[in-house]
Amino acid sequence: MSGELRVGLREGLVAIVVVVGAGLAYVLADLPPSTIITAPFVLIGVIGLYLSARKLQRSLQRSEFEPVQAEVLHSELRSQTETDSGARTTTYFPDIEYEYTVDGETYTSDSVYPGRLGGTSDRSANQSIVDDHSAGDRVEAYYHPEDPARSFLVDKSSTKQAVLGILAGIVLGSIGLYMLWMTFR
Repeated sequence: MSGELRVGLREGLVAIVVVVGAGLAYVLADLPPSTIITAPFVLIGVIGLYLSARKLQRSLQRSEFEPVQAEVLHSELRSQTETDSGARTTTYFPDIEYEYTVDGETYTSDSVYPGRLGGTSDRSANQSIVDDHSAGDRVEAYYHPEDPARSFLVDKSSTKQAVLGILAGIVLGSIGLYMLWMTFR
């Protein structure tokens, strides 16, 4: 994405936030102060519940994948540096190619994580993944039984985190709803 397009998107998002903020200020002006205090509890609770439920769904989908022994063919840390408005950002990602066999058919993949590229600004975390998956190593990969060509190496899913997030969302949302109910009864 070009720098000009990114600046235009940023300006557009700022304009949307300003308009939405002004609209919320107008709507909330006539509400009791306690409503303004409790609304964030409801909002944070609902957003947390939604995001955690999505994380739980993805985690449960990953549980459909089966483990398989794989051989690492190629492994290195790659980086990409972008400059935006004078600020340089470097993203690191593990570039790992591996081979595995399912029902006598051999597959090759470079998917390290399920459903995403895995690039972050944390060089050491990505280097650790590369170090754990050196060329020639026999490692455990995960493939989908219905489509063995779909696979990944590193499962970072956490059902426990998702469930805790859902519980936190329910608690915060419930506190906010109770406080709103107490305001308007």
